[in-house]
Amino acid sequence: DFMDALRSLAKEVGVDIPEFESTEKVGVKKSRLYEANKEAARFFHACLMSEGGKNALNYLTSRGLTQTTIKRFGIGYAPDGWTTLTDHLRSKGFTDEELDSAFLSKKGKNGKMYDIFRNRIAFPLISTTGEVLGFSARRLNEADERKYVNTSDTPVFKKSKFVFALNMAKAHSASELIMCEGCV
Repeated sequence: DFMDALRSLAKEVGVDIPEFESTEKVGVKKSRLYEANKEAARFFHACLMSEGGKNALNYLTSRGLTQTTIKRFGIGYAPDGWTTLTDHLRSKGFTDEELDSAFLSKKGKNGKMYDIFRNRIAFPLISTTGEVLGFSARRLNEADERKYVNTSDTPVFKKSKFVFALNMAKAHSASELIMCEGCV
């Protein structure tokens, strides 16, 4: 859209664009949501490559994904803990309001924050300008009720305006494009 094009051009020439905040989450800057999502993507990828992510990595390779594909798409693993990501992002200086606005954590009935993505393969949703907007996360435990948990609409992500991997497709000069639904 227009604002993404403007941000992309400004980024190329080193010009700062002031943020115009949504009335939904006054006080939360979009740049902080992008940063939180980027840090979450790094965290999930590191978890996938760790000993704790072994089962998730085995699942991906059993489905035919190579290490190159996993790295290229930034695929990760959301650990099976209630506050693993929340604690990590708090340690990086992110506030609960930012984590809630980015749809990474939510406040439970007990008033404490919990991770939205748990025990799932995490696919980062990346804009054509390279910003991590959110995640689509597939269950590892087939008994889990929901096969996928996806980032809801946030100040930086609108599902109806997003096409997965368009950031990669735009770099190709092919005359044809094949689109399909679903992933792993």
